Amino acid sequence: WQKRWTTLFVTHNSYEAVFLSTRVVVMAAQPGRIVAEVKIAAPYPRTESFRRSREFADHRYELAQHLAAGSRSPDDPNLACLPDAEEITP
Repeated sequence: WQKRWTTLFVTHNSYEAVFLSTRVVVMAAQPGRIVAEVKIAAPYPRTESFRRSREFADHRYELAQHLAAGSRSPDDPNLACLPDAEEITP
């Protein structure tokens, strides 16, 4: 029998989020809402080579795009179509 743990880690640092997480849920403010979920499939333990990898940079770029989109008004016609919270699977 194997135990599985779930940890919720809240950060404003995208480097930490990508390095430590298997899944990042991106939130936006006013109104507070989930705008995206990014899965990080890199194996553990993660090393400095992962932090310098193209995969790491790509994940950070994706998070930055979601954060930028989430900072716009939900009524902005230029806002990319992002899933509602109910559409994000655990």
